[in-house]
Amino acid sequence: MNASIRAMTRHRIYALVSLLGIASALQAQGVTFRNVSWPELKRQAQAEKKAIFVDVYTSWCGPCKRMDREVFGKADVGRYMDSMFVSAHVDAERQKDFGLFAEYTPNAYPTFYWLDAEGNLLDVESGFLPAEKFLEQSEKALRNTVGVRYRALQRRWNAGERSPRFVTEFVLDAMPKIHVDSVRTYMNRYLEALRADELRSKEVGEMVILFPRSVTDDAVWRAFVGCHDEYTRLFGYEYWKKLYMNLVRVPMAERGNAQRQAEVLACIDGFDFTDKQLFADLRAMEKDIFAHRYGSALKQSLAIGRANEQRLPYIYMEMFYTYVIGDFFTAAYKPSKAELDDIAVLGEKAFRLYPCQCSLMYLAAAQARCDDYKRAYESLANLPFYQEPVLSSAVYKLLNLNRIKPGR
Repeated sequence: MNASIRAMTRHRIYALVSLLGIASALQAQGVTFRNVSWPELKRQAQAEKKAIFVDVYTSWCGPCKRMDREVFGKADVGRYMDSMFVSAHVDAERQKDFGLFAEYTPNAYPTFYWLDAEGNLLDVESGFLPAEKFLEQSEKALRNTVGVRYRALQRRWNAGERSPRFVTEFVLDAMPKIHVDSVRTYMNRYLEALRADELRSKEVGEMVILFPRSVTDDAVWRAFVGCHDEYTRLFGYEYWKKLYMNLVRVPMAERGNAQRQAEVLACIDGFDFTDKQLFADLRAMEKDIFAHRYGSALKQSLAIGRANEQRLPYIYMEMFYTYVIGDFFTAAYKPSKAELDDIAVLGEKAFRLYPCQCSLMYLAAAQARCDDYKRAYESLANLPFYQEPVLSSAVYKLLNLNRIKPGR
């Protein structure tokens, strides 16, 4: 074989390898996202006899980037999705006028919508899904009827059905997946039509106590606060901790925004309810905690506790939490002897009156703060023997319990 033939052969081999590489790359590509309008996406789905998939993301969303990197780029995911769906990748902030949003409102990012070719919802999910789970969910969506179910429930609502079971199914289960911004509006409509005795019922209370994070003068909030006695009797600590959140923690969270805090407090002050003065005293106590006036706050805490511990045995535990997030347990702060004595009493009362894993952690933190590491270690060793509630892992480090060592 002469040199010219060998050179020609090499060129042909290189060309073949290049073509094979391109073909391999094409086969390995992930999901094909189409940059088209909502009407055009539906037209293409109908023409190709496929369903529709829409990924709603934002540029700052970490789980969205993980989906791009770990799921949408996979060859097997791409093959399945392209064979069954026409897909779109929609930026929730830059593409606010995308037609899908006229009917459906995402409540987190990423949010995935699976729809039929006409744009009727099949299913919706939010958050990161590993590739295998995403494929399972996509396959399931083709057999699902979330949108059909929602429309059927909407018709029943429009026809006047209002049983607690139905409202729970429609407003609290189906609606958040599709129109999360409408949930409170519908709950207000429902509650406004109820009698006082119906508002105080267990079935209604189970719905109302799901709304603890907003102080707004509406039917939901008035029932949440106004049915204090009945809901405390029915739900105990599960309700009362949410009431504490609403009437104490929510206003205190606005302490950096004077105007907003004034609006929240005006709403609370303008409504009469049981224990109104108690919650005012608790806010005054928390104000001192966040201002690092711990000595004054501790005296208030113990006085509030003594006055209410018989009917509210968990009140010490709720107050103790604020010292945790209020920096009392940081190594940088050096408490006085009187403050140490008082925090020890607060921790002991929290655990003795409402023993659980959370209050036991508080007891151990108080013991460690008083340099009684042996007792603190012994307290922590008993954690497995107690039940919930447990302390949130997000605030665990604020207890500064890493100082506790065996035998110290």
